[in-house]
Amino acid sequence: MKDRIYTTQLSEIEPLCILRLIIHKFYLVVLAALIGIMGASIVLSVIMSHDYISSATFVVTARSGSGSYYSDISAASETAAICSELLQSDIMRDAIQDSLGKNINGSITAQQQGETNLITVTVSSPSPKDALLIMQAIIDNYEHLSDYVSSTAVLSMLNAPSVVTAAHNYNVRRIAVTSGVLCAATMMVLL
Repeated sequence: MKDRIYTTQLSEIEPLCILRLIIHKFYLVVLAALIGIMGASIVLSVIMSHDYISSATFVVTARSGSGSYYSDISAASETAAICSELLQSDIMRDAIQDSLGKNINGSITAQQQGETNLITVTVSSPSPKDALLIMQAIIDNYEHLSDYVSSTAVLSMLNAPSVVTAAHNYNVRRIAVTSGVLCAATMMVLL
């Protein structure tokens, strides 16, 4: 007996039969989509960290108050670098921890906004309360510690920190739906 090899040509496939099969087995497509959505939601909610952000904007001005726009810009650039270093320093972290009475649970960054004399300080933390408390501790402690570091510029608050209510990196729903669509499409191909 010889083994026969059967091949299917594209012209032999009936689109109506495939459509009827998909409609008849539609519950499998829906189940595959639901399994994909639930599986992705569970995995992503366990793996992803939910970070909450609190930020405040500061204006950098010359300490004497008589500086020009260009000296304010150069002071902002200089102060942004100094502010970032000061915020990441052990001295600032210790001062913030002393204010809070506990360890800092989050990250702190400072960034100059383009070619302006504005600096945005951002705190990211797994807890919205911690993000706001850390930001408030920064505001309370920065003035005392900055006198030792920079004598050329003063930070004045432009926008006060706000209470954050939703995690900024929480895209589980969008990723889960995409996963569900891919599972459903895979099931349709397998049928």
